[in-house]
Amino acid sequence: MKISVSEAYKTMLTGYPEVLTIQQTAKLLGCDDHTVYKMIDYGCFPAVKPGKGYCISKYGLIQYLLEENKSPKGENKHD
Repeated sequence: MKISVSEAYKTMLTGYPEVLTIQQTAKLLGCDDHTVYKMIDYGCFPAVKPGKGYCISKYGLIQYLLEENKSPKGENKHD
């Protein structure tokens, strides 16, 4: 059974703020900051840069984590 983003949002990452930093996102994904910057460039999840640093939507990150066949810029890995 596939869980919806709305349902997952209620239980995933509950200890984190609605808007995440690069460092928080890297820690959650188990990667380094540079990888998170690349993922933003690829459009993996929504992020805005209102000043010096990026703000990453927790909802958008959860949506990314739940997606199947993840590929940058909508490319399908299985084609």
